[in-house]
Amino acid sequence: MGHGRLCYVLRNWQPGSEINMTTAAERPTKKESKIQEEDRYKFVLEEARTVLPGLQALFGFQLITVFNPKFDKMLPFDQQAYWVALILITLSMCLLMTPAAYDRQTKCHNDPKHFERVATVLITCALFPFMLAMSIDAYIVTREMFHSESMAL
Repeated sequence: MGHGRLCYVLRNWQPGSEINMTTAAERPTKKESKIQEEDRYKFVLEEARTVLPGLQALFGFQLITVFNPKFDKMLPFDQQAYWVALILITLSMCLLMTPAAYDRQTKCHNDPKHFERVATVLITCALFPFMLAMSIDAYIVTREMFHSESMAL
C-alpha cells in the first residue's frame, strides 16, 4: 500500500469507525463472499453436530447410574438433584438439535446470516443447562466420594 492510500484512509477516518486498509482489489467479490457465508452456514451446523454425541454419551451414563444399586442408598435430595441434572442435559441436547431441524423446516439457504444468528443463539443457550447439569453432577460425585456436604459445595 502506497503512501497516498494511507493518507486517504487516515483523512477520511471518523471516530468510532474501523479503518479499512484494503483496496478494492483486496476485498472479496460477491461470489467469494457468498462462499464464505455458505462455509459459515455449514460450520455452525457441524459445530452443533460435533458437540451433540458428547452430550448423548453423558446422558447415557446418567441413565445407567439410576440402575446402579448404590443409587438407592443416596440421600433423597441427591436423587432429586440427579433427576434435575438429567432433565437439564435433555434440554441441552434439544437445544443443540434444534438448528438442524430449523434448517430443514425453514430452508434458510436464502438467508444464511439469519440462520447463523439463530443457530448461534441456540448453541449458546444449550451451554447454560449443560453447565448447571455438570455442576450438579460434580456436587453429587464429590458428596458421595467424601461423604461431606461442605466439601461438595
